[in-house]
Amino acid sequence: MGPLFINLDKDFEMAKRIIFDALGLEHILEGDSLNVLNGTYFEAGVFGMYIKLEQNSYEYEDDFNYTLFVDRDYSSSVKLTRDIEETMLNLVMKLLLVNLNIKIGIEKNNSLQIISP
Repeated sequence: MGPLFINLDKDFEMAKRIIFDALGLEHILEGDSLNVLNGTYFEAGVFGMYIKLEQNSYEYEDDFNYTLFVDRDYSSSVKLTRDIEETMLNLVMKLLLVNLNIKIGIEKNNSLQIISP
């Protein structure tokens, strides 16, 4: 599932609070990885999926400074279908649009689509 691209004029710690609060998630884990910009990411699990926030180092860095992944948590025993995964991604996007009133980028068919509130 493609990531969501978000732009917030906040430092990473504040962006984490704002984004996860908008999603109603309280138990946020901090992780370290050499595969992410500046080595740190934040993650929360829900419904057999994880929501992972990173500083954007993928694409569209000029327009979006954060990347949010919504993906299957393979360590969970919750059974998911592709339809459930897509529904969850759309739910996360809608919650961010409604609660933060920001534009969100999402890649579809190899092009960036901007979704506005």
